[in-house]
Amino acid sequence: MAGTTVQIEAGIPRVRRRERRNFALLLVILFYLAVWLFTGAHFMADTNVYTQAILRHQNGWGGVDYRLTTGNPFWDFGHVLWRPFGWLCFVLTRPGTPGIVNHNQRAEVLLALFGINFLASIGGVICFFLLARSVIGKEWPALLATVGLFSADAYLDYAHSGNAYVVGLACLIAGMYFSLPGRMPEGMPERVSEGAWVRALSAFSAAVMFALAVLFWFPYVFVLPAAMAAPLLLYGRERRRLRLAMLTLAACVVVGLAVYGSAIAIAGIRSSVDLRDWILSSGHGQIQPGGFRAAARLAFSVPRSFVNMDRDGMWLKRYLIHDPYAPVTIRNLFRLSLWKVVLFYATASVVCFELLRSQRGRILLFLLAATVLPIFIFALFIFEAGSIERYLPLYPLIFLALGYVLASQQASRASKALLAVALAAMFAVNVNAMRRGTLEQTKDKAVARIHDLVPLLGPNSLVLAVNEQDSLAQFRQNFPMDAINLNGDWRSYDVLEINTERLSTWREDLAKRVLGTWRRGGDVWLPMRFLSIRPDPDWNWVEGDDQRIRWTDLPNFFSGFETGPAVGGPDGFVLLRDSPQNRKRLAQPVSLRRAAKVKGP
Repeated sequence: MAGTTVQIEAGIPRVRRRERRNFALLLVILFYLAVWLFTGAHFMADTNVYTQAILRHQNGWGGVDYRLTTGNPFWDFGHVLWRPFGWLCFVLTRPGTPGIVNHNQRAEVLLALFGINFLASIGGVICFFLLARSVIGKEWPALLATVGLFSADAYLDYAHSGNAYVVGLACLIAGMYFSLPGRMPEGMPERVSEGAWVRALSAFSAAVMFALAVLFWFPYVFVLPAAMAAPLLLYGRERRRLRLAMLTLAACVVVGLAVYGSAIAIAGIRSSVDLRDWILSSGHGQIQPGGFRAAARLAFSVPRSFVNMDRDGMWLKRYLIHDPYAPVTIRNLFRLSLWKVVLFYATASVVCFELLRSQRGRILLFLLAATVLPIFIFALFIFEAGSIERYLPLYPLIFLALGYVLASQQASRASKALLAVALAAMFAVNVNAMRRGTLEQTKDKAVARIHDLVPLLGPNSLVLAVNEQDSLAQFRQNFPMDAINLNGDWRSYDVLEINTERLSTWREDLAKRVLGTWRRGGDVWLPMRFLSIRPDPDWNWVEGDDQRIRWTDLPNFFSGFETGPAVGGPDGFVLLRDSPQNRKRLAQPVSLRRAAKVKGP
């Protein structure tokens, strides 16, 4: 009887510890759900692109040549599983959505993509908290690190979108968690938690998650070596763990190659040249700026991935290239968000310094460097450095390192205070930028510009925007569930696509688009901005961002066209008449391009 009493008393701390851990996990989940409900996406990226590809596949509208710069194939090298997986979820959830979206097929696809991201983001939060708690060893630093992860700008934004980035990140985090030793629930007998079949199952689960991360977004491949090596470096390179690591690597490679091989066969790729074209086409015609500009974009975009800076990246570009239409001084930059950049790099420096003060910290710093280096090389020399999602693969180890410093006894109070301030500032800035009230104000401003135009648009109407920074383009991109975008059959077209191959043929591409619209009996509307001698700073134009285009090229080209009635005031739109003179003028760039192709280099 006395022995039984001792066993019960000994088990009480274990039960309390388990309850405390469950409470912390529940708390972080509830906190994330509250933040998610309070916020929305300020940038939807390619959500509409994936929606169109899924609808094309569902309705049998025909495939798209993957070699086209502006192509949108169902099987894309960079996101090989995202469109097929989104389509499958759309088909499976469709029976339950008609009452929600009134049988709008586009809305049904969007809901499926949003739902995937919502569930994946919750899974990513849960797995990261469990991962951080295992690596850091303390509850509250792990919780703070998890809050930092899900409140970071790119994570919180894409968790509301229809993109594959957070889904891939959740798979990466899950793979890292499954690869840890001793993950079984507390209290489970050691013979069960350490059984060979359990270890093999964990290794295979980790391999599948790692493979899925890459299959949803290829750049996650650059951090897999560090992610797979983490358990060996953090917990010791004993023979059993080495075997499990090799099993994880082999299974990951097999799964990845099997899926890519199947996609290659389905896409009809039969030669190395076709394979190369398929891989390169995933860049969608982006041109890498290179040199100082690429380094400057990276230096500013890394903190922008974590802390929302609104339009301050544009202001920095205006300052660096001395935009004559919107001059910016260094004083202007400090008054905007330069403090966020300074705080980010100060925090990063403190984390690196504090990690050097312990052996386990130095291991984390090495792993972090092993992820940062390939991602930075990829951003600088392979694919555009300015996108906030480019640095999502760094998130797990960055926030693990931050949580470790918060928990470290060697770290100074001043360092911990700085990290706490940085986390609080990031949370406050990002949640405020993405709160639904802020987004509604942005949407209302864009809708007011096109309010008088929308009633005039028919199924074949085409409305032109200057570029993707135009308020019309951003409204179409970032508010896909708005009734105007959801129910309107009219199309919009960004005339200029800065820093892409398509910019060199913008006149020809525009002429083809306009003439095709007229052939279908549609009408074309030009923004009054095209006729303005100089751009307003609020139009988000940056003179010199791409040396192939100047603002004056726009009024010089468009002022010669015959136009009809205008709507919407000075910043509204004007009808481009379907007249013989306009057709002749539009045919010129097409003819010149054909002649150049015939003549050759």
